[in-house]
Amino acid sequence: MLDNRSKYFVFVPFCLLAQAYQAQGIVKYEWKSSIKSFVNLLFDNDINIVQMPCAESTYNDNLIRESMGITKYNTKDFNNH
Repeated sequence: MLDNRSKYFVFVPFCLLAQAYQAQGIVKYEWKSSIKSFVNLLFDNDINIVQMPCAESTYNDNLIRESMGITKYNTKDFNNH
């Protein structure tokens, strides 16, 4: 039997897949799911999703956090994390 599984993958942080997990202030409350069209695009093209941890949440050990922007996370400690 032939193995017809897709060999294409995309690595996506958990916080992108779960809008409820995103930082305060960046959630689009008029959207029930911020990534539905992104996920549908992957599914329509037979691309696998590899879910990665949310780097910001694991760095701060904090689910509810303020949006800090890339400049506040662009530190040696965060990059080592």
